Amino acid sequence: MIRTFTLLTLIALAGCASSPPFVGVWHTMPPKFNIVPAKTVAVIGAAENAEEQKNEDPFIGLILTRLLYEQYVVKDERELAYGITKGRGFFEEKDWQQYLHETAGDVIVMVGVPNEDCGASETTRDDGSEDANEVVSWDAECRERLDLYKPRTGERIGSVNADGHGSADDEITALADAMKDAADQIIGGFAPLPVAEMVLLDEDAPLVHEGMVKFDKSDYAGVRWLWENALVISPSSAPLLYNLGALCEALNDTEAARAYYSKAIAIAPQVQRYQNALAQLELRQADAQRAAINPAEEDARPGAAAKERATERIGQTTIRTPP
Repeated sequence: MIRTFTLLTLIALAGCASSPPFVGVWHTMPPKFNIVPAKTVAVIGAAENAEEQKNEDPFIGLILTRLLYEQYVVKDERELAYGITKGRGFFEEKDWQQYLHETAGDVIVMVGVPNEDCGASETTRDDGSEDANEVVSWDAECRERLDLYKPRTGERIGSVNADGHGSADDEITALADAMKDAADQIIGGFAPLPVAEMVLLDEDAPLVHEGMVKFDKSDYAGVRWLWENALVISPSSAPLLYNLGALCEALNDTEAARAYYSKAIAIAPQVQRYQNALAQLELRQADAQRAAINPAEEDARPGAAAKERATERIGQTTIRTPP
């Protein structure tokens, strides 16, 4: 498991208060650069003086906090790097070589934070009323950079330019959201990123709302029991089979989800949402496999081919991503 998310956290995305009801599933997005089989990452900054160091520390601290939930052992080696360079950056090759040999990381994560990395702009009311020019919202943007290196050799693995965005009613929240977005883009450069997605249920299915009431009571096994027993009475209900597929996917029972989706499609091949759901399931499975592949040991082409096949099957999606 890439992040320590619990099933309860996932199912909390579901509820009967929504219209239409839905269940939540995780989509593990593969990193831009797969650093498996690395176990330890060393995080450093790119500051070249004390002012730049002061500017970059809060953002790097945010990344370190969010990395606590990842699969890697994280080493904060800013102090080690600053001690070697005397806070002047890696201008001299001998300093860089010294760090490459002293680092404890299997991969070096260098985070660059420009002096003017974040900015915010306001939107004012422009309706001719007495409240004209009142600030109604803020939009923020943060730009950061990631460079990945191998220890000892210093070979560059790759780089990412992050462009984080945030919107809110106040400036501070907008800036915080932009920083979090940029941090997730940085982390997504080398670590799988789980994204919560929503699968809409079919309200034409029998007992759909009764099942969602059980969701609200955390009786997830009870929901499955209720709907699977309903199949005895309605074995040819494509909406019920589809909903069971969505439920089983949310419960991480991939084989059952695939079987239920397939049965729904066989009964009602004209319903595009059923085909989309199966395609999205295969896409999520292919991405999860790609995220776990060791490039040194396995050929990534089967996972890429599976993703391509799944993508081809996707028409108009019925899956929403939460804000």
